[in-house]
Amino acid sequence: MKNLMLKLYELLGKNFLFNDLSSEQIQQLADDVLDEPIYLKAGDIILREGEPASAMYILFQGNAEVIKKDPKSGHYHQLEVLSAGACIGEMALIDAGPRSANVRAINDVVLLVLPLTHLEKIPNLATQLKLKLGKVLAERLRSTNENVVKSLEAHLVEANARASLGYLTTYMLIASGLFILLLGTVSQLVKELSITTILSFPILLLFTLTIVMLIRKSGYPLRAYGLTTKNWRLALKESFLATLLVALGTILLKWYLVTMTNVMANEPIFDLAASQNLSPIMLAIACIFYASLTPVQEFLVRGGVQGALQMFLTGSSTYRTWIAIFIANLMFSALHVYISIIIAIFVFPVGLLWGWLYSRHGTIIGISISHLILGLFAFYVVGFYTILGV
Repeated sequence: MKNLMLKLYELLGKNFLFNDLSSEQIQQLADDVLDEPIYLKAGDIILREGEPASAMYILFQGNAEVIKKDPKSGHYHQLEVLSAGACIGEMALIDAGPRSANVRAINDVVLLVLPLTHLEKIPNLATQLKLKLGKVLAERLRSTNENVVKSLEAHLVEANARASLGYLTTYMLIASGLFILLLGTVSQLVKELSITTILSFPILLLFTLTIVMLIRKSGYPLRAYGLTTKNWRLALKESFLATLLVALGTILLKWYLVTMTNVMANEPIFDLAASQNLSPIMLAIACIFYASLTPVQEFLVRGGVQGALQMFLTGSSTYRTWIAIFIANLMFSALHVYISIIIAIFVFPVGLLWGWLYSRHGTIIGISISHLILGLFAFYVVGFYTILGV
């Protein structure tokens, strides 16, 4: 009996309703108020929704769950898990209405029964418990209101994100449709012009306008789309290292084609713009155009498409990031199809690298410079226009 009372003292000391009762009141509670304990097995129903309330319970041993039935599906949803020391059905103290939820034993449980009619045996106990419960309910209501506000704010953010994703999809479908309609004309111009970089301007302008409209609709700041100097030093450092590795890979690929195949036998490793027979002036014009369009292209693909998808898609951070990188990079490759399908394939793995770097730093500074250097190096120094047949 002594051990039982010690455990009762310990449990009630942790319970919000009884933790300020005196030792005399707890002793009276055990002697005069509590009925015989109830022993239930796992899965037994402790309280059934809709039944009249005549008692409250103290979970002396085991665990129970509060469950609510979905009237549409008929499935039960767990609302809360109760452990030893918790009250069950305490709302009966202030509300004589029917039970509002089901309570089911998770494992074998022991319940202390506190009939409401027995509370009068201890002077002022019922009033004391009602006041305490009222205070706790007020605190819960305040907390619930705060949680509801936070939940509504979260739902509003999610709704805005979904709306922005819808705008992005709509605008990109329109731009892609126009691009496909014009693809035949653009491809013919590529065959007639020696500098394809100039043709990139109207194409990039078309897609960039769609992204600008999206940004205006979304309400997010420009830094959310990569137009920021935050982390620029680290971004430059990592982009520089990536540029060195890709440049080395480009040289090795050219060396392999020159020495191991008949495709470019006897060709030089470095072929400064010779493949297009560009004069110094035309080469300078091409480089200037390329330098001006590179950050626009990175803003469009990485900042606009990838950045928007990272924000607006649902799922884990890793999933959103890599899906955004992949989708944006498909668009990046597609922007090169009018020049050559081989170029579109060639730039895909490099684009994945730039997408990964952008996801790490959230700025287009480093990847724009890397894009500029590698593009000029691959096509105007190593001579990849010859390799790719354009």
